[in-house]
Amino acid sequence: MKLDTKKLMVIILPTLLLAACDKGGSTGAAAEAAKPAAPAAAAAAKPAAAKDSVIELGAIGDDGMPALARKSNCAACHVIEGKKLGPSWMDVARKYKGVATYKFNGKDYPMEEGMFQKVAKGGAGVWGTMPMPANSPAVKDEEIRLLVKFVLGLAK
Repeated sequence: MKLDTKKLMVIILPTLLLAACDKGGSTGAAAEAAKPAAPAAAAAAKPAAAKDSVIELGAIGDDGMPALARKSNCAACHVIEGKKLGPSWMDVARKYKGVATYKFNGKDYPMEEGMFQKVAKGGAGVWGTMPMPANSPAVKDEEIRLLVKFVLGLAK
């Protein structure tokens, strides 16, 4: 018996379409294999680099500084409230609350990007004569961005 290709497609295509459109009513090995992995299994399946790439502020200390700020040496010059070598982070947050742009090296940036540039590359003159040293590459750019968001978010 010779099977015509068109007839074969008429039989196979609807079967494949029905199988592809199944909304979870199937049972058996194929359905079990298609189920999403449990969260713990999914996390274990990720490569180590993917797990380590999540940047977090970490625990907030008694001084109000997140662990990332202490690790990045921000606390050497800044405090949340009060004065140290650099401005308090609350003063920075209050000064720029509601401000859309930040001028860095003569160029206007959106606020978060401009503050990132300042923290990453350093600068002076905005808060007095004490210069802020460059923090990149010693502190990862992703960490600087997270800390900038933290500081700007202090003034609610």
